[in-house]
Amino acid sequence: MSIRRLDCPLLIFDGCYDANINSGVAAEWFKTVQAPSKQFVWLENSAHLPMTEEPGKFLVALVRYARPVADRAGDVPPTEP
Repeated sequence: MSIRRLDCPLLIFDGCYDANINSGVAAEWFKTVQAPSKQFVWLENSAHLPMTEEPGKFLVALVRYARPVADRAGDVPPTEP
């Protein structure tokens, strides 16, 4: 892949058993990309649809890794008092 630099955060949620996207290739590419922030999340018991195959772990990963990016961008709803 020719993309080596991004000007935005990079988050990859990758199912280890994905037959559509080679996880090893994705992980190797991720190592080469420069981005302001980046996170690679392995979902060990998923294939191509980790949001349905491991919904709990996927949700936790979104809250842990994507929510802070959204917070910094001001792109989250206000919290309840």
